[in-house]
Amino acid sequence: MVTSPCKQSVLHAQYRREDASEDVVPRLSHRLDVETSGVLVLSTEKKLASRMAKQFQQRVVDKTYLAIVDGVPLEKEGTIDIPLTKSLDPTSTFYVQYKDEQNGKACTTKYRVLSELQGGKYCLVAFSPVTGNVTTLRHHQFSWKGIVSLDTSSTGLLCLGRTHQIRAHAQLIGHPLVGDVKYNARVRESSSSRERLALHCCTLRFQHPATFEVIEPFACIDDTFPILTEAERDHFNAMVQQGIDWS
Repeated sequence: MVTSPCKQSVLHAQYRREDASEDVVPRLSHRLDVETSGVLVLSTEKKLASRMAKQFQQRVVDKTYLAIVDGVPLEKEGTIDIPLTKSLDPTSTFYVQYKDEQNGKACTTKYRVLSELQGGKYCLVAFSPVTGNVTTLRHHQFSWKGIVSLDTSSTGLLCLGRTHQIRAHAQLIGHPLVGDVKYNARVRESSSSRERLALHCCTLRFQHPATFEVIEPFACIDDTFPILTEAERDHFNAMVQQGIDWS
């Protein structure tokens, strides 16, 4: 689904009761950038909403995004480990900027190139912010094999997800996202109509707040996602449903 300011109120309307005192109010557990599509978690019970929000706050929800970037990275998979911080320059188009380890906030993004598109002009990439509290990850078994080495003697944070983390990291390695007017100079300077931001949260992995089982809801990309042909979109949606292999 594409998140928007009215999405929560639209869902509320679906659960509206004749007696207003019995209305069910869907509560957002997290947010996506307004231009980002994908899985959005809402809860209809206050207690469950609180439990779900706590998982996002503790950074124990695994997230996988699909994005189309300009060009093709030389390394087809890897980890981007670049500290970020908010830009204090009001004239800057960047919400976050690179800083050194002393002044910036640590954040790490895992990526894997899934397919080259249009002869290498673009490529489809899976991104995953590496986040989570070590103790909580160990308790809930939410670690991603092959991405991070969990130190079971530590209780500190691995990394925290940052605003625009994927968009900024992609730009900093020289492959900004298609349709990203904030981080892609080609898009900003183009006089033609702009495509939508090519960023989609395809899967989440978390513990269900009522049953406590680990679930992985997914959202397929739709025909608003740029660049892809219908056949390519169907192929990658089938891949999403099977799950992105990070091993």
